Amino acid sequence: GGVATVRTAMVHPPPPSFYKLYDPAREEPPPGPPPPVVGQYTAFGATHTTEKVEDVLHSAKLYTTDGDIREELKRLNKELLTRFTALVANMVQAPSQYE
Repeated sequence: GGVATVRTAMVHPPPPSFYKLYDPAREEPPPGPPPPVVGQYTAFGATHTTEKVEDVLHSAKLYTTDGDIREELKRLNKELLTRFTALVANMVQAPSQYE
């Protein structure tokens, strides 16, 4: 018979070398966080930007602050129910479109 070889593998990789900077026994304070990114950056393969972009969905005001608040709430409730009913009707007609 052959000799069985035992292979050992690490379950987790070793920690990065800078972990020693945060040792509680260390006399110097740990370094602060890095400065915030300005402009474009890449995360998880996608390019993002820190510049403010106006959100077109939330740019329009959906309600008015002048007048009777009860009437405004009734109007918003009616608008919500109308849009929800239209959405459900569309989903009934073509359910595969909303997967």
